[in-house]
Amino acid sequence: MAGIDKTWVTGEQYKLVRRWAYEYGEFTIPYINYKEKVSNYINEYDEIPEKAMLWNTPGYFDVFLRNNCPFDFIQKRLKEQYGDSYDNLSYGKPFTKNSEPVVQIEWNDKIISRRAVIYIRLYNNDDSCIFYNTKPEYFTDPCTYLPFDESEKYYGRSNIKKAAEDISKFNLPIGSKIEMNINDDYTIKGIVKAVI
Repeated sequence: MAGIDKTWVTGEQYKLVRRWAYEYGEFTIPYINYKEKVSNYINEYDEIPEKAMLWNTPGYFDVFLRNNCPFDFIQKRLKEQYGDSYDNLSYGKPFTKNSEPVVQIEWNDKIISRRAVIYIRLYNNDDSCIFYNTKPEYFTDPCTYLPFDESEKYYGRSNIKKAAEDISKFNLPIGSKIEMNINDDYTIKGIVKAVI
């Protein structure tokens, strides 16, 4: 399930989690160097009610809670939200950019050195979209829970050949499909054939 879900707790549970969140400080998502205060998610009240809406949480924060929150009632709520996938909640591993090409891509058209307005969309071999993350530059599988997901990479005015070379620097899985939209006129399609 997930995206964003509300968690309701008693007033006493709210106080416990709020204190823990402020004491914990920042949490970090490994390998992308993303940091945020745990307390940013607390829904603040002037007067704490008997039943309080604690927070709305995105998937990547739920992964943090699954691995770090000590309260049974929070873990129980996560199990309700995620069901069978609770045990497998993970940030996953992003497809990071390397300094040199790491995959071989077979294109359906000639890749030329010409400036154009380029959009790039990538798909797993099961046709699910691979998201591009703009702050740290990487692609990630949509089944992972990471911040900054976008479904499309806008290269702006760039060189078609350079864009193709950039894509080959990501450690994308074999079978990944690529579409480069050029000036809204035509699309060049590619498929990752091999790891170099």
